[in-house]
Amino acid sequence: MATTRYLNLLLLSVAGLTSSTVVISEVADKGSSGQCGANNEDWVELHNTGSSSVSLVGWKLHDDKGPSHSKAFTFPSTTSLAAGEYLVLCTRMGNATTSPQFKIGGDDTVTLLDASGAVVSSSGALQDLGEVDIVWAYNAATSSWRYTSTPTPGQANVFTDSWPAVRARLAKQHDDGEAFFEASSVLEADRLPPVVEIRMTLSAEDWAYQQENVSHEVYKPFTGLTVTSEDGAITHATLTNGGRARPRGDSSLALMHCLGYKTFPWLVDVAGGADKTQRLFGMDKFYLRNHVGDHSHMRD
Repeated sequence: MATTRYLNLLLLSVAGLTSSTVVISEVADKGSSGQCGANNEDWVELHNTGSSSVSLVGWKLHDDKGPSHSKAFTFPSTTSLAAGEYLVLCTRMGNATTSPQFKIGGDDTVTLLDASGAVVSSSGALQDLGEVDIVWAYNAATSSWRYTSTPTPGQANVFTDSWPAVRARLAKQHDDGEAFFEASSVLEADRLPPVVEIRMTLSAEDWAYQQENVSHEVYKPFTGLTVTSEDGAITHATLTNGGRARPRGDSSLALMHCLGYKTFPWLVDVAGGADKTQRLFGMDKFYLRNHVGDHSHMRD
């Protein structure tokens, strides 16, 4: 079972990593509830992911000011991390020999150096979206950093969406989607034309199911999607990772079902396949709506 120890301490920055089983695994630049004193001071978590104990004697932790700055932290001579152990480092909670004396900046990079001065781990630049209980954490499954609203000092990281990160992501999606919605801020030459062709590829079996059971509104996978000009001469977007789509409606679908119409509105979920980050013009889902008697080719 992994164990946890606490030490009052600080951060780092650099590039060119040296192989080590000790990694920076979590950074709380605004602190977290009930952690590191009454003021919820900043903290950094280290984790020994290896199967052997590692001595941290002579190692350093620093922020953007670098390892030579007076507030860079040098680990005490007795510090080591057992296999699987976590070490939580609280800032500004003691003297300079036991705790770093500076605050972690919202866009700082935290870097860990070994005794030779080589970089062994880095948080990369924080994105200035941290708040109390919203921390920057490493996801080993994806080999990437992201914010999470579930701090886990001294334990394996848990990832839940935090509002600042969601807000930033939605803002980017909005910016990416400007051309799709023909905003006045986008040059006319860069906008999509008023009419486009959207083609999805479904299996014959799934397509037959959707036609026969339109009122069920059941998602079925698609393997590809393209957006082209009306004449097909220009390709505006191509999604190769697939997604899912279903008929969408309320009482209107009863008309499609009872009267046998083959045209019906679609809800297309481009992030519903294997790639949850996939977007089309900044959108993760979009609605293709038609009307009773619509002569478009939404059925083809």
